Amino acid sequence: MIQRLNEIIDAALCHQLVESYPSPLTLADVRSRISERLVTVQLLSTRHSELLTAFKSMHPNIEFPALHKELFSQEVIDCGPQLDQP
Repeated sequence: MIQRLNEIIDAALCHQLVESYPSPLTLADVRSRISERLVTVQLLSTRHSELLTAFKSMHPNIEFPALHKELFSQEVIDCGPQLDQP
């Protein structure tokens, strides 16, 4: 069921991107662009986690706001959805 939902979301995103670009794009073009950007986003996410961990270890007395804790706690990062490459 989750795989099917992922396919539906992927199809909707690709459709929206194809419709939004003024120049003609193929579905393969869209998927390629998404894959390229996904790698960048994953690298940024990893780097953010590394920097946050280093910052917390250098400044253990700083209290982060509740929303920040909810969004960036290590438990959420470890248990969050895994993005698979197509």
